[in-house]
Amino acid sequence: MTAPVARSRTPGLRWPGLPGTTESRILALQFQYAQTERWPAADIEAWQFRQIEALIAHCERSIPFWRDRLRKAGLRAGQRLTPQLWSRLPILTRNEVQDAGEDLRPEQLPDGHGQVFEASTSGSTGTPLRMIRSELDWVYWDSINLRQILWQGVDLSAKCAIVRNVRASPLPMPEPERHPDWGTAFAAFTTGQYILVDIRLPVGQIVECLVREQPALLSTFPSTAGLIARHCREYGISIPGLKSIIVYGEVLTEETRLACRDALGIEVADAYSAEEAGFMAVQCPLHPHLHVMSEYSRVEVLDEQGVACAPGQVGRVVVTPLHNFANPLLRYHVGDYAEVGPPCDCGRTLPVLSRILGRARDRVRLPDGTERTPFFGAPQLYKVPAVVQNQLAQVGPDTMEYRLVVRRPLTADEEGSLVAAVRRGLGHPFQVRFRYVDAIARSPSGKYMDFVNELDSPPD
Repeated sequence: MTAPVARSRTPGLRWPGLPGTTESRILALQFQYAQTERWPAADIEAWQFRQIEALIAHCERSIPFWRDRLRKAGLRAGQRLTPQLWSRLPILTRNEVQDAGEDLRPEQLPDGHGQVFEASTSGSTGTPLRMIRSELDWVYWDSINLRQILWQGVDLSAKCAIVRNVRASPLPMPEPERHPDWGTAFAAFTTGQYILVDIRLPVGQIVECLVREQPALLSTFPSTAGLIARHCREYGISIPGLKSIIVYGEVLTEETRLACRDALGIEVADAYSAEEAGFMAVQCPLHPHLHVMSEYSRVEVLDEQGVACAPGQVGRVVVTPLHNFANPLLRYHVGDYAEVGPPCDCGRTLPVLSRILGRARDRVRLPDGTERTPFFGAPQLYKVPAVVQNQLAQVGPDTMEYRLVVRRPLTADEEGSLVAAVRRGLGHPFQVRFRYVDAIARSPSGKYMDFVNELDSPPD
């Protein structure tokens, strides 16, 4: 890795660089993160509560929705928070956020929080949201973005390629959009060029672009990384210069990790975030699991009784962003499930999430009503190279439909191996039918799900 070189904002000063105000803030946060990520867990929690106390005071003063909710829970400004007091506050649901709308927003921000910006989610949980974020919160967001890049040892001086949906263009852009640097999060450093590649292009064109452009870093959805890797394996293509892949926005499956490792020789790094809640966790530099970004948000993984999950247990993800005073979300259930992991041996004391399991509504439902996470045989799926894209859908209490985009029809043995993997992975002898399709639709934002439960919400 080439050592990052600071970019100077002062005329005549080239080295060592002297950053501007925003860049200095981001660098100051990096310095603090290097200390806090190794603090005792009790100290991290204590300072999280100190920050939440300030957020509560703001909510009580400026937002009637929160004033009423906090009062009913017995929480008030000036009160020293404890885990017991904090657990009194009811979980905030996505539907409540949608219904409250502007009632969750203050009339005025505290001094120093800057302008506000509107953002919207893709509606991937079935409930689209419109949120606002403060300029100051974006500084924290950018600081975590930089942190994950530094953790993964990415060469900032190289070219970066991002493959995602380009909403500003009604039709797929045939050529990449070019930018001279990596953007605000990396403005403190001298960086390479950044190109934006339209995710709506056929995968072959995306790969041709990457081969031509030779980026060192690729950032995209896990499903797109998997498509790129499988295309490269099928046609014996390598992408010169590519050293790192960072994915976000969807559940990263083991099949995608295997594909990128085998076809591209690259270990994928994961990031867990939500448009309305920001960064929640990023992958450890040494292991596949993720570390919670405790300086940015308080993340709780709770069982159905609201009790914190122990390592090895799966629960719903409840998050409290610590710095967005423009649209506070206190104990917000993002709609996902995650598995808690044991403490990490990398030396960082930040909490561990072993796996992000995806949306609450897209869990397998067994005929007896039991729900479970949809793991259905990624290694076996990867052994069938004819499969370009796949999606498993629960279409009946005892029936799964395997939707496949393929290069050729599967043999009876190949279909049989996938059926066996589904039954073994889901722990039930489901009936499995196959449907071969030309494409599997993505959401408007370009996201894609490898499992969907259509028992309660059949497709249009």
